[in-house]
Amino acid sequence: MVRRNRNRLMRMVLTSIFVLLLCASAFAATGCTDTNKADDVADIIEVEVVSITDSAGRTVDVMQPVNRIISLAPANTETLFELGLGDKVVGVTTYDNYPEAVERIEKVSDFIAPNIEVITSLAPDLILATGGVQGETIAQLEQTGAPVLVIDPMNIDEIMDAFMMIGHATGASSEASELVERLKNDIAEIEEDAQSNIDDEWTGRSFLEIGTNPLFTVGGGTLLNEMLAIAGGQNVVQESGYVAYSAEQVITDNPEFYFATSGSGATEDEIKAREGYSGITAVKNGNVIILDEDIVSRPGPRFVEGIRAIYDGLFRK
Repeated sequence: MVRRNRNRLMRMVLTSIFVLLLCASAFAATGCTDTNKADDVADIIEVEVVSITDSAGRTVDVMQPVNRIISLAPANTETLFELGLGDKVVGVTTYDNYPEAVERIEKVSDFIAPNIEVITSLAPDLILATGGVQGETIAQLEQTGAPVLVIDPMNIDEIMDAFMMIGHATGASSEASELVERLKNDIAEIEEDAQSNIDDEWTGRSFLEIGTNPLFTVGGGTLLNEMLAIAGGQNVVQESGYVAYSAEQVITDNPEFYFATSGSGATEDEIKAREGYSGITAVKNGNVIILDEDIVSRPGPRFVEGIRAIYDGLFRK
């Protein structure tokens, strides 16, 4: 939720400062006694602020224009660059690796523990944080004096909303609208391609591994599960959320496709060699696919590439 208003308090403060400077420079010899000048300046100086309700339900006021941004999540960084705001990003996390230009930007956080001193020294106009473990650091980040916007989408609709939120906060609303429209068209194209490959015998029964030792997967209500469905697959996991699973249960479920994110640390050969896995249909048919962690787990502009990668794995494109 976004609304634009005039920050009268800030306007008054800046007006007072301006008048004082005017008095000091132009009227030092005679004094500044014309009280109407403050009103005249007030009519000229107006500070625009964008008020946004972020993912945490907080109302955040962001003064315009925004020229210095710190991003504390790789997905937010990728979104900023996609919106053409890369030159305004002055701080990122050690996990940021895309696009290549982020390598030259100062690292201000390891994602969990932001360096408040460094962030403050960079004098940001806006800090983009995320939820989860970062939720505990919001109060600290606010001590820098910069507005902190929590971006924490959980599904595709919320990702699109997040793009718009970032666009409004940074003065890139039109670019955000164009991005959302393009990605929605890309998703519709993948869905159409998937449906054209599905017949009455197709099930697309899949397992999605996101962690090993112990084995972890995803069920309903997760972004990766939604991406699988769009690509034409069906999750064999019946539980919701992020689920601890057993190898025995995977063998019982007998998926036709076995996806593992690169972040799980597993390789195709290692998965095939697991005890009991040789009888799984996915292994027997050579349908073990390793997915790039970054494009299937980050709620940024490249998540559509993740959907396409899952589609390619299902239909062996």
